[in-house]
Amino acid sequence: MALRWLSTNDVVLDAMYLLADGSWEPDAVDATWARLGWPTPAGGSVSRSVFELDDCTFWGGGSWIIADSSEGHRIDGFFSPVAWHYDPDDEDDDDLRELVRECVAGDARQAFAGFHDPGVRAVAGDLLPPISGRRHPEVEWLADVDAGRPDFDAAWRHACAAVSQRLGPPTRVTTDSLDDHEATWRLGPRQLRVEQSDDFDSMSTYDAIYVWLEPYR
Repeated sequence: MALRWLSTNDVVLDAMYLLADGSWEPDAVDATWARLGWPTPAGGSVSRSVFELDDCTFWGGGSWIIADSSEGHRIDGFFSPVAWHYDPDDEDDDDLRELVRECVAGDARQAFAGFHDPGVRAVAGDLLPPISGRRHPEVEWLADVDAGRPDFDAAWRHACAAVSQRLGPPTRVTTDSLDDHEATWRLGPRQLRVEQSDDFDSMSTYDAIYVWLEPYR
């Protein structure tokens, strides 16, 4: 099994807190985005990227945030990945190599020690070299090709703890199955949700942990 995770959730969470306080309307979302201090999107602005260019992925802070705009004329929320988990067939599994290909090289034990179970050997990005170039000095994607499901569960708890430290206990915690969990914090008319489930972007090849910001429901 293998795990890829963000070395710190703070950059993503800080961005989500700021987005939660701003307008997502087409004529105001750019001012909201500017408060984050993230780079200007390649399309020139968030509104133009989403509503004219159909480009909803925005990089910054060592990770990325995706605007949820299924209707095409409004932004319904934002989400960002903070971890993936995969059970490979073997060490030459192409999906395994894809999972870790942009992770940093070197010993990841210190960063991983914050939430993994004792005895797990942590290695980072040793199957393929980092190629992205999109780096933040304090944020890196790390990988452990020996991590098991308990470590992925611990990564979810670690992300939830980071939110709870800022917002207090979650409004609700739900479990849909043995493998799917989510914790939700209400933020006025919106909610922040830490979800652990199948990764829809990879058509369930991986499992993933996403941070969602969306209307409260």
